[in-house]
Amino acid sequence: MCDRSQKHRMHTVLSIAEAAQEYKKQTQAERQKIVAEFQQLRQFLEEQERLLLARLEQLDEETGRLQTDTVGKLSAQISHLSEQIGELEGTCQKPASEFVQDVRSTLSRCETGSFQTPEEISPELGERVRGFTQQTNALSEMLGVFTVTSEHEMAEKDRNTASSVLLSAETLSTQTPWLTAIVTLDPDTAHPDLVLSKDRKRVRWEHARQRLPDNLERFDSVYCVLGCEGFTSGRHCWEVEVGDGKDWAVGVARESVSRKGRISRSPEEGIWAVQWWGGFFQALTDPEVTPLELSPPHRIQVYLDCDQGQVTFIDADAEAPIFTFPPGSLPGERIRPWFCVGFKSQLRPSLRSASLGLTQPSL
Repeated sequence: MCDRSQKHRMHTVLSIAEAAQEYKKQTQAERQKIVAEFQQLRQFLEEQERLLLARLEQLDEETGRLQTDTVGKLSAQISHLSEQIGELEGTCQKPASEFVQDVRSTLSRCETGSFQTPEEISPELGERVRGFTQQTNALSEMLGVFTVTSEHEMAEKDRNTASSVLLSAETLSTQTPWLTAIVTLDPDTAHPDLVLSKDRKRVRWEHARQRLPDNLERFDSVYCVLGCEGFTSGRHCWEVEVGDGKDWAVGVARESVSRKGRISRSPEEGIWAVQWWGGFFQALTDPEVTPLELSPPHRIQVYLDCDQGQVTFIDADAEAPIFTFPPGSLPGERIRPWFCVGFKSQLRPSLRSASLGLTQPSL
């Protein structure tokens, strides 16, 4: 045994009672986490159900109105044609002298009331129907993810969890902690339309270009600014206050991100972020942005795992996940906080970030 062997005397050990107590603490924490996460999932699914059903009902109403209008117009035209047919039949029954006199005026009236082709179904309506089909398929795929895990896999996971608590306290403490980053803004990278506060803790957009040096580090086309801090390893987190701004984006960018000319705010360009822009909440993914069916937050927590190449965004007020760029998304080069500020908006890396490590949700 490690506590009796001269060779292993320096190892940290746990008694069976201590290990059991540690296991109980972990299982209780896992239970609370599972309950909270499934509660959030239920709320999200219920909200999505209400939203999709309301949109589908609206689409049904529009389709019904279109059908009613089309049937009404066709019925009116059929009735008019029936009258004209009856009039022609009556004219044909008249004597030749009267027939010659009446047939021209009758034919003229028939030509004037020519049949009108019904309007085609709006392409927009068809596109909306296809959009619902895509959303339904996406929901089916999401449910498939939850049903893939078999009972055997769950049991194996439980066995692994139980075994892990029998390790020493030294082993349990070797996980890399989340380090709070106090982010300051780099004035050498700020677009000339962005105004930084004196303490470099706040940035806002102004419709008046400042006369600043056109150095290589400065963004000259897109309203961006980088944080001074750069990360190449470890796990780091910080918080950003976005308030009620109309146009903003928050995330991370690689050190070598392009600064000059028009750039694409996407992973291909070296930017991983979420944005509220033009009234739409989106994750800036490739090849197209990913719509986020969520209300825009007032505070965002950013969790950067350099070792895994992953970045996650959390709604700080709701303590709910927003979006995660999966492991392997980020390159191995230096990564910096990235901000984009638009019309009537301002961003501030918050001093509240000092407490992030205590409330960080499961990623």
